[in-house]
Amino acid sequence: MKKPAMPKKFRPIATSTAVAPAVLSENARPDAPAATMGRRATLRRRHDRAQRHFLACERRQLAQQIHDDLGGVLTALMGTISVAIERDIEARRAPNALLLDARTLASAAFASVRKIGINLRPIMLEQMGLLAGIEWQVRSLGLRRDMHTSFYFDARLEFADLHDECARVVFRVVSEAITNTEKHAQASTLRVRMYRSDHLHVSFVEDNGVGLESSQPRRVGALGLLGMQEQAAAIGGALELGTAPGGGMKVCLKIPLEYCHDH
Repeated sequence: MKKPAMPKKFRPIATSTAVAPAVLSENARPDAPAATMGRRATLRRRHDRAQRHFLACERRQLAQQIHDDLGGVLTALMGTISVAIERDIEARRAPNALLLDARTLASAAFASVRKIGINLRPIMLEQMGLLAGIEWQVRSLGLRRDMHTSFYFDARLEFADLHDECARVVFRVVSEAITNTEKHAQASTLRVRMYRSDHLHVSFVEDNGVGLESSQPRRVGALGLLGMQEQAAAIGGALELGTAPGGGMKVCLKIPLEYCHDH
């Protein structure tokens, strides 16, 4: 005797045992997001490295063009003006006042062109390297101004491996701070420290002079450093200016170590 058929609404629903696990294995893999993020981070590092290399090459080329083209023209101009002035002197005539003014302006323009070229690619950084270049500046300032100067660096930072753009910004910030101390600080002591702290590359410059907010000339002298804040930010860093304990000025440049190296 046949059993009565089960009503449709009570029949068990057929399930697929082949499709569901496949879907779960694709969507619920715990390592999928991490792998994607890792690939993106690698691509971003490659892009940043290529961009830094491109900018460094562009700066070198621009600095060379400025030196060769504008520098050459201004040198010839100053030579021509000097010859005209010398001829007036040989003829026992007073040199033309306009020629004297033109020589002064040409000399100022030449100095500006030289400064622009150095800012694009510091000659001392190119020839001596970061550490030796900064150490020479600190020592020279002490001898020139009879100041007590000190320079400390942390060997763990592996400065030789800094990519070009990072080394250029570090060198320019520290050099600008040293120049600012010499011209405006009225200081007797200068300390420069470069070290590693909490995954950061830290460059710290401190003097015992008049401080950032004590006088108008000091604030004017700090304008060059203020202009460096954008360049520091462009490589992932931060530039802080302030007053040191007991007076004086402090300059602190912090750059994450991951942005300092190409590898």
